[in-house]
Amino acid sequence: MTRTSQLLDNLPAIYRADPFLSRAILAFEKLLLGRTDNEEISFSDRGLEEKIDTLASNFDPQQTPAKFLEWLSGWTALSLRVDLPEQTQRRFIANAIQNYRYRGTKTSLQNLLETLLVGSPTIIEVPDRPHFFRVRISFPASLSGNAEALGRQISAARSIIDLEKPAHTEYELQPFFPSLQIGQQSTIAVDTVLGTLPEATPAT
Repeated sequence: MTRTSQLLDNLPAIYRADPFLSRAILAFEKLLLGRTDNEEISFSDRGLEEKIDTLASNFDPQQTPAKFLEWLSGWTALSLRVDLPEQTQRRFIANAIQNYRYRGTKTSLQNLLETLLVGSPTIIEVPDRPHFFRVRISFPASLSGNAEALGRQISAARSIIDLEKPAHTEYELQPFFPSLQIGQQSTIAVDTVLGTLPEATPAT
């Protein structure tokens, strides 16, 4: 079946009567409009018109294509870790500007750790040690037997803390795994595990 170009409607009548010209500009119509009903000319990409119409979505962390996440993070002076899940990267970028307002505070560090790690972080300020704090991260039991994944989490935690903390402060990072706590409120898979108890990771 011979198809004619929609672009012919924008040309003078003398050109619309030429069947060869109608077929010749189908390729340009595909590039401009993203037309897909031509079996002889097949491009998988969207047309330029559609790309322009949806350009704003490239600046939305929740809608931009995954390949644009690193580019978009540069707009907020961030460097994404390649080992972060895609949805985590999107949340990180979406909250970046708001987090900058509280940068260097306990609240900001807490939010970043909660966003970027799979564990539950707790930041403890030590009254008798000025400019010092502890970061305790309770990791899920599923990480206890996966040294590589756990190492990435601890490395990410250190990178976040080093970047976020005030320059004059020091800290101690204490990774924890679930353990049964008799006489205290416990939550399965958060601070309690039934079965084999994993060895605690030494604090550094």
